[in-house]
Amino acid sequence: MTNGNYAALHLKPTNGNNYYRIKQIDANGKFTYSSIQMVKLADNFLISIYPNPATDIVNIVGWNNVKQMQLYDVSGQKVNEWLLAQPTINVNGYSKGVYVLKVELKTGKWIEQN
Repeated sequence: MTNGNYAALHLKPTNGNNYYRIKQIDANGKFTYSSIQMVKLADNFLISIYPNPATDIVNIVGWNNVKQMQLYDVSGQKVNEWLLAQPTINVNGYSKGVYVLKVELKTGKWIEQN
């Protein structure tokens, strides 16, 4: 098995232990599995964004806990907002820089991620 960079989005991870592995399929149809990796999410897990920094797409893990989202630049100007949560944001059209994603959870609580 060769080393590489892989990305996947688990839209509805559960609290506690989540298990993942990669199935690599060769051109000849043979396949192998990576070792199993466990990711433990605490009960207070809210959201996580990746990759950071990003050039094209930002993935939002836990988006199903979010009511709405707002994106701000470093000067505090709102550059975009989404009244419905979504699992990804296309950041390709934004200038390079630091941005803050503010989200309102379905519980009414606001949190920020940059």
